Amino acid sequence: RRSAQSAMAIITQKMIALLAPVLTYTVDEVLEYAPKVIKQDFEDVFDLLYTPLDEIRSPFDDEYLKRARESFFEIVDNLKKDKKIKSTLEIDLVLDSSKIEGIEIDDLEDWFGVSNILSNSSAEKLGEFEIDGDSVEIHLSSDFKCPRCWKQKAKKEDELCPRCKKVLDA
Repeated sequence: RRSAQSAMAIITQKMIALLAPVLTYTVDEVLEYAPKVIKQDFEDVFDLLYTPLDEIRSPFDDEYLKRARESFFEIVDNLKKDKKIKSTLEIDLVLDSSKIEGIEIDDLEDWFGVSNILSNSSAEKLGEFEIDGDSVEIHLSSDFKCPRCWKQKAKKEDELCPRCKKVLDA
């Protein structure tokens, strides 16, 4: 939540500075009601100075992830047509690559829409593909469906997964 609020504050700061020469009265009104985090020390619209955002370099190879996701969903589409799976949350991915280092596992799971990203699995193998020399295997998840997040990470039927337990206990 805080990271989203920070991003929106930065976007708002840049937008009002960019729009100030064209929509002076509107931006002045925005500054009148804006919180201190957006307005900073600016008193009125004429104090604003537009500065471009710094270029941000990603610590991971986003092209690699896009190609991997495309290959993954080609196989998933066939699995759904063959009625082997209903949802990608029934799947675990076995992926071990240096190109995904620095990315949170939860973020990778959400990127692919799967329940788990593992380094190995003994569950039923549904398919595999290769991306830049890395082998990626698609396995049917052997865990149970969490009734809260629907990811198959629960150890018993109708039990919450560890992440959901932690959230609800907090």
